[in-house]
Amino acid sequence: ASVVRLLSVSPLPVAELSKLISADSHIVIMEETCAESGIRQSLAWELMHCVPGCKIDGIDLGHQYVSHGAVDVLYKEHGLDGQSVADYIMEVRSSEK
Repeated sequence: ASVVRLLSVSPLPVAELSKLISADSHIVIMEETCAESGIRQSLAWELMHCVPGCKIDGIDLGHQYVSHGAVDVLYKEHGLDGQSVADYIMEVRSSEK
């Protein structure tokens, strides 16, 4: 597994990212935003055009209201903490077999 942190999203670094993936790659884009309010859809769309055949999935805060609280508690509650992300990726990988 590789982790890439985007430090710039305008323009999307699609050319650079497409060099790191292949047609049989499975990419998980993780965002700390509510569903459909970040760059995940745009990035996925561009990557699928540059690397046909790659699979793209994503994790975000979902459609529900995000309450106030400690960041670590909120991450866990919404599946963005380290263990939840690892579990999600393992689930994605096991479904590929």
